[in-house]
Amino acid sequence: MIRRIATKLMLAYGILFAALLLITGMLLYARVGALITERVDSDLSSTADFIKTIVELRIENRRDEVRKDLIVAEYFLGENLSIQSGETEIIAAVDYLTDLARPLTIPTMKLNGKPVFADRDLVDFISERTGGEVTLYQRVPEGLVAITTTIRDDNGSREIGRLVPGGSPWDILVRRHGTFYGRDYFSGEWYFTAWKQIFNEWGEDIGAVFVAQRQVDLSMLEDELGVITVGRQGFPFVLDTLSSVIIHPDLKGLYWSQSPAFVEMVFRKNGRIEYDSVDANGRNRTHIAFFRFIPDMNWVLVVGSYKDDFYGGLTILRNIMLFVFGTAAVISLLISMALGRRISRPIVDVSEKLAEIAKGDANLEARLDVPSGDEVGQLAGYYNTFVAKLRDLQEMERRGVEVRLKDTQMNALQAQINPHFLHNTLETIRYMIKLRDERAPEMIRLLAELFRISLGKENNIVTIRRELEHIDLYMALQSLRYGGRFNLKKDVDPGILDLYTVKFILQPLVENSIHHGFEPRDSPGTVHISGFRDGERITLKVSDNGVGIEPEKLEDVNRRLSGGVSGGHIGLKNVHERIQLHFGESYGLRVSILPRGGTGVELELPALEWEPRSFHAWDDTKYAFLEND
Repeated sequence: MIRRIATKLMLAYGILFAALLLITGMLLYARVGALITERVDSDLSSTADFIKTIVELRIENRRDEVRKDLIVAEYFLGENLSIQSGETEIIAAVDYLTDLARPLTIPTMKLNGKPVFADRDLVDFISERTGGEVTLYQRVPEGLVAITTTIRDDNGSREIGRLVPGGSPWDILVRRHGTFYGRDYFSGEWYFTAWKQIFNEWGEDIGAVFVAQRQVDLSMLEDELGVITVGRQGFPFVLDTLSSVIIHPDLKGLYWSQSPAFVEMVFRKNGRIEYDSVDANGRNRTHIAFFRFIPDMNWVLVVGSYKDDFYGGLTILRNIMLFVFGTAAVISLLISMALGRRISRPIVDVSEKLAEIAKGDANLEARLDVPSGDEVGQLAGYYNTFVAKLRDLQEMERRGVEVRLKDTQMNALQAQINPHFLHNTLETIRYMIKLRDERAPEMIRLLAELFRISLGKENNIVTIRRELEHIDLYMALQSLRYGGRFNLKKDVDPGILDLYTVKFILQPLVENSIHHGFEPRDSPGTVHISGFRDGERITLKVSDNGVGIEPEKLEDVNRRLSGGVSGGHIGLKNVHERIQLHFGESYGLRVSILPRGGTGVELELPALEWEPRSFHAWDDTKYAFLEND
């Protein structure tokens, strides 16, 4: 049994070439025909590309036109549009999403003191100067409602009252960008469109102006295409993807939905086709055409003519001398061997690489380089993509292990701290009870609540509000324990309280302030926690007015945090590394000396509005969130 691809290809091509070479007459005919076909195809393809460029240029000109229209509309509307709260209009609004109609009472909008509701002169004046459609929308609680327009419905009436509901894509884009450009289909045609948000003199959103231009001027395009001839009897014509003939000297308005040629052109979008048709004399004739898809209009441009136009002068050549069969066999064998090796070599390379992966010996950093644009080259590209994804998965798995390890270290550290903290606190409570101190019950309650939160079965991701509740209990307990020496001051933006972060990142910082900032001195101290949001990042800062930190020691601390140097400041380093493992290296903490004394620690965190599904984060990772019920 023949197993090697190269051998199979050699035999297949050898037999094929030998058969073709033996039929010398057919070879010569095919060669001449191929030359003619190549020339015809080149000319038709170039013509199709040229005409497509003309059409697309006309479309692009219209796209630029709508930008000018928006400037013209803004100029004539000026800055004198205002809403008269004491005057109202009743309008029959129709939601364009649901087609549901309802009456709306809206305040009167005026331009230079003149009401613009249903003012045809205003929009018609602008439309005459732009050559496009114009609509003026007024902002109401329900969304944007058209109060005057040049656009007409199927009955010829102006579409006053068209409601763009709040929260719809158009309304969101208008609010978000102020100005945006798009493409829309209405009145049976495609239009380039533009929206511009309108503000009154106090900066309040009172509406929007909408302008639109047809994507192409059909009459002008018909004139331009009408002077182009293809072959001796052909001409370019245009279909849409619904089979309607858009531009054609004789068949405009007809449908080709039953034509197999049309189905093939719509399916393939671009290419070459041969199809049959019946001419005016009832003869069945073959056409050759190149077609190009124009996505902006969903059009198919067809450029071609009868096959006779191109092949009528072909002289069939016969009586060619036969080549010596042996020479033909040798030539065919050599060619087939070369082709077989050329085609099979990349496949063998891919096979060997896959075998290395199966054995576990593959170098995932190496790429497979196959300089080919065919299916084999694509297969090599798929292999490279597969190896890259496999490498990424290994990296994700490694980072996941690091995240779990760091969380385990945090839990182990917490387990070490809790018994020591519990022992000291219970000793304090024992002395309070012995001295009949009335604060003992409150201290027991705070201790129980603190350990309920610390030892709870929550995830390692909690809200900032939860973190601050933990700090409140911790500081209340420490204040009782040390006789009110420590105060807690919070200045946290309420808007970030329900954002998510890593659990137990504030308590080690507060504990550092107490032990390193306040214990060396006898006077009272204050721990200040602040927080705010800046775009997609939040900053939490824990500062104190304690003894501070020496500049040399501060430099050493920050160097150890940024450079990953081990040793010392376990609590700070643990918090810093857990933040970076969960959210990426652009986040973490930084220690600084405050101008008025004391120490400050800033934490940079992502603004997570939902709980992340995954903790395997890179700097460029788009987090996957689990929205809370």
